[in-house]
Amino acid sequence: MNDERLDHLIDLHLDGAMTADERAELEERLLNSAADRERFWERAETHVLLHESLQRQPAVVPAQPIRAWWTQVAWWAAAAAAVIVALLVFSPRRAAEPVASLSAATEARWNDPNVELTLRGGELPAGPLRLEKGVAEFAFASGATAVIEAPAVFELVAADRLVLRSGRVIGRCSKPEAKLTIVTPGAVVTDLGTEFGVAVGDDRRTRVAVIKGAVELGAGQHPQRLNAGEAMAVDERGQMAKAEFVIEEFSKMATVFPAEEVSVRNGINRLQDPGMTSQLWNETAGHVDRTAAGAARIRAKGDPLWPLIWQDVSAREIAGRAVVASVQAMQPDDDPLRGLQNAIIKMTFFDEAGREFAKAERHFLRSSAPRDQWIRGQIAAIAPAGTARVQFQVLLNARGLKTGSLLFCDPSLVVMGAQ
Repeated sequence: MNDERLDHLIDLHLDGAMTADERAELEERLLNSAADRERFWERAETHVLLHESLQRQPAVVPAQPIRAWWTQVAWWAAAAAAVIVALLVFSPRRAAEPVASLSAATEARWNDPNVELTLRGGELPAGPLRLEKGVAEFAFASGATAVIEAPAVFELVAADRLVLRSGRVIGRCSKPEAKLTIVTPGAVVTDLGTEFGVAVGDDRRTRVAVIKGAVELGAGQHPQRLNAGEAMAVDERGQMAKAEFVIEEFSKMATVFPAEEVSVRNGINRLQDPGMTSQLWNETAGHVDRTAAGAARIRAKGDPLWPLIWQDVSAREIAGRAVVASVQAMQPDDDPLRGLQNAIIKMTFFDEAGREFAKAERHFLRSSAPRDQWIRGQIAAIAPAGTARVQFQVLLNARGLKTGSLLFCDPSLVVMGAQ
């Protein structure tokens, strides 16, 4: 049976004639009902089909050609926008400050090189993100993190919400105040203090597996609680069915980024001169000072955007091994970070011909961190086959500002399991 009120709200949205209260009502309905979301898709598709039908009609010279042309363009824009916005309308509007930021990436390749530059600068591009290769981790303002594996299409729409159209995600809420909801074509997954995996396949089916804690799985009219070790499959219409525990498909993602949990105390540091004082280190000219205490200070001076210090390490025997890079960083009270400036630790892998073919990086120590206090940043990655050299880098994301600096000390590059 048709819901006349829902149809009315959808039509108002497609016509661009909604009030704030009507938009809030529609968002609430779409967020909580898979059937309502399906109805939205149907009516949006009808708009598009109607437009295509009109386009196939014999051409008629209008009495007012300019006005008619603009009317058709506006009609198509409204119809196309309806489909694009279908998974976005039931989320809060984007805040002025980024609701989340890239915190780590391994072999990540995006559909647009500009996306990588924007994310690396600490901002979020508008609209959905398309990760074509690798794995990326995002830190939400709520305190939650999401690890996303390619190929994936997703959008970070609020400080505690991610819309997943396709791909795989592991959500982590390690602190009591951390919150995360993942919205898919057929389900809404809300953490209850958890680590959980969500996957959306080409068939638009959602699979949810709880690794730790519990989640609330909303689909249709009756949300269900899933506990650790349980899994559920949901089709795009919200029909749920029990599934086998599918943690295996999330196992690679679950072990990629928690580098802070990897102990490197007994490992051999492959870096020469951990004191960062000799010519073995390369640096961005004019941006690096050395301190008497054996630290390197990187300063923002407007350009370049990412001043850095780096060292190359021969590593022909490490292919297939886990490599862990770490460093301590501090923002000094006399020239602290501003805005979205932050520290970055990065490993870049090169082959015998000197070509860069893989990389891993972590963004840490932001301007909100305590001043004059050392904070460790660490990243782990598996060295790809063909690795001949690893470049260890520490960078200041200067954001084009002329002030802001970071002190770095105690760098290390450890190959796990190597003698």
